Amino acid sequence: MKKLLLIGAVVLLPLSAVFAQGFGFDSAFPEAEPPAGGENGVRVGGSVSGGLTFFVDDFDAPGSAALGDIADAKLNFSASGSRAEGFINLLLRPRLSTPAEILSIDEAYVRAFYGPLTVEGGVRKLAWGRADSFGPLDVINPLDYTDLSVLSDPLAVKIARPLVRAVFDTGNFTRLEAVFVPWFQGTQFAADGRWAPLEITALPARMMSDFAALVPAGSLPSLPPVTPGDIDLNPERLKTLAYFQAGLRFTASIASNDFGLQYYTGVLNRPAVTVRYAKELNDAIKAGNTTAVGSIVGSITAVTNPGDLVAVAYNRYHHIGVDYGRVLLGFNIRAEFAANITSDLSGDEGGVYNPALLWSAGFDHDLFAGINLNLQAAESIILFHGGIDPNRAIDTQAGSRVTATRLTAILSRKFFREELELKVTGLWGIEDGDVYLIPALVWTRGDAALELSGGVFAGNRDGELGQYRDNGFIKTTLTWSF
Repeated sequence: MKKLLLIGAVVLLPLSAVFAQGFGFDSAFPEAEPPAGGENGVRVGGSVSGGLTFFVDDFDAPGSAALGDIADAKLNFSASGSRAEGFINLLLRPRLSTPAEILSIDEAYVRAFYGPLTVEGGVRKLAWGRADSFGPLDVINPLDYTDLSVLSDPLAVKIARPLVRAVFDTGNFTRLEAVFVPWFQGTQFAADGRWAPLEITALPARMMSDFAALVPAGSLPSLPPVTPGDIDLNPERLKTLAYFQAGLRFTASIASNDFGLQYYTGVLNRPAVTVRYAKELNDAIKAGNTTAVGSIVGSITAVTNPGDLVAVAYNRYHHIGVDYGRVLLGFNIRAEFAANITSDLSGDEGGVYNPALLWSAGFDHDLFAGINLNLQAAESIILFHGGIDPNRAIDTQAGSRVTATRLTAILSRKFFREELELKVTGLWGIEDGDVYLIPALVWTRGDAALELSGGVFAGNRDGELGQYRDNGFIKTTLTWSF
């Protein structure tokens, strides 16, 4: 009963007026203007926040409450000279539990100006593409999914990467941008706890179950159990130049039409995880090669470390993308289309993701009575899907659908001279049939903001969103910006 009351309060509070706009999906990070000639300056800014996060299930299990970070702060330092400027953004998050990373660098980079050419180097978060939410062209920074309660803040979810960037303004309305990232880091997931996804917690058991079904009966006494902790999803080999990434992006504006074209050679952010020996064993059994079967079974028997049975690969791919945007009849429309091309051009390499087509399309528009609607649809389409093996031990994409489609609807309304904002964001995974609803009430007075928000998950328990159905939460935050 308590769960129902709390969920109802979270949903109905903003809905009592209207639905929402935001989700923090203004994903274009503003570029700094060139520093004033001849003047040196140091600027300090940031924010301090205090608040609590209450998870609904904590009320039924006293003593297990995890209130999240009680306080955090952001300190932004910048300095400028006649032809260069530098930025350091720090995160301070004192925690109640250990181990605790109290101080971390969010971004740190320097920018120099050479006429129409701007050069940057350091640790940065960038946004490519035109989508309001995370679009298929935004390929540079991996994402941090270890806490989905902050999913509405793109800057908080993005992981800054070391990179070198050059921007050449070829005219008043055209720009050419080049980026080089020297090594790789994948998308981050929680390994345990409430935000650990099924693809991490359930994958080892599912893979080994499928693998055991391949092994001839009685040929092995037992397979060593594999747990999520046995799988190293971020091996040290990723921090080498062998995993470099680089790209070019060209943008132009012609008669109120904004265009973008980009190419990127990189590494897919999600790992391809399979079981060693699985494909070889399956091929040998199908071919009736008993000698090969015996040899492979012998190799499996010799494995003593469970993690040695798991193969983790990060696939290199080529990305080509285009985007378009303009204002038409009061609708701010935008669209993106991309092709991600891997080496698996037949679809039957289990340790390599299939090529895919991706697109997104959306708009924002003022409806009536000050209500704003922001709507975006995004989809990925797996090519050569028929070549995917249904056995999870053999193919990392076993069990996947041809398409994965998500709809994001965002509505908002401001009151009292824009001091009070009501907003609600809804994410709908169409194929999974699951939903994530994020209502919020924000009261801003000068440099202080008080926010009451929440999150409700619903739908299929096996879906990407629905699996968190027990993670409904209420969050209250007070922030002072300076």
